[in-house]
Amino acid sequence: MATSLVAGSVVVGALAGTAPASAATGKNGVLEPGEIGFYRGFLAGPVFDLSTGDPDFSDDHFPGTAIPVAGNIDSVRNRDTRHWVAFTGRNFTGSQLCLAPRTAGTLAPGRDISSAIPGIC
Repeated sequence: MATSLVAGSVVVGALAGTAPASAATGKNGVLEPGEIGFYRGFLAGPVFDLSTGDPDFSDDHFPGTAIPVAGNIDSVRNRDTRHWVAFTGRNFTGSQLCLAPRTAGTLAPGRDISSAIPGIC
């Protein structure tokens, strides 16, 4: 069962343009259509972008920075046409956050994301 990790209201809105995930280049610091982005700020600042799943954020940094992704995610935006499932534990374990296509929001204080994968939730 998915557990909400988002504080307050989730901002829902269509983003311009859609593209298959294969058109996106993950982990380049640019949130493209077909990707999900985890931000070090409220939908601004460095973004850790994924076009495929990542089982362990502990070995990743926000592109162009020395800031580790694990423990430093403040908000998330899904520019993919697929649902994504984000997890509080490595290897897709722990509490889950279901991220519908073309949605965005902030994480609840004290919550962290450690892995994510496209999937049905």
